[in-house]
Amino acid sequence: MAYQIQSTSKFFDKKIYLDQETRTEIINANENLLSLMDKEAYLLKVPVEFNYEAIFSFPNGYFSCDLSPFENYHLAKHLEENYDYRLFGIGASYISFIKGSKFTLQKVDGLLELLKKLYIKDNDNELVEFMKDTIINQEYLTLRYSE
Repeated sequence: MAYQIQSTSKFFDKKIYLDQETRTEIINANENLLSLMDKEAYLLKVPVEFNYEAIFSFPNGYFSCDLSPFENYHLAKHLEENYDYRLFGIGASYISFIKGSKFTLQKVDGLLELLKKLYIKDNDNELVEFMKDTIINQEYLTLRYSE
């Protein structure tokens, strides 16, 4: 059974809404994933059955307003089980996913609704259209998990 993130969950109370700066960073990251990369990067191979389980190997420091490792785990699990987006990488503020072979266009609207709840405080049709285009046309999806 696929894991569901409940809309009443404290998960959505984190209010990691995108402001103008983080909105621009998300757009840049999804247009060019390398725009987020530091000069130095570390690769960690984690032996897990499901990609989302690898989250437990990333001991980043978290602030109370950020998604916790447990919440990132549930986000990653939800995206994999419901939309076939598999955890690809995680950094200090961003988390990236790659489409699996079972991704379907029929689920785009559901994924957009989830992303709107997490990231969009007011109507931002331009960002929603950008996210929709990214989901439909790109293999990778990068999201922010910090305020």
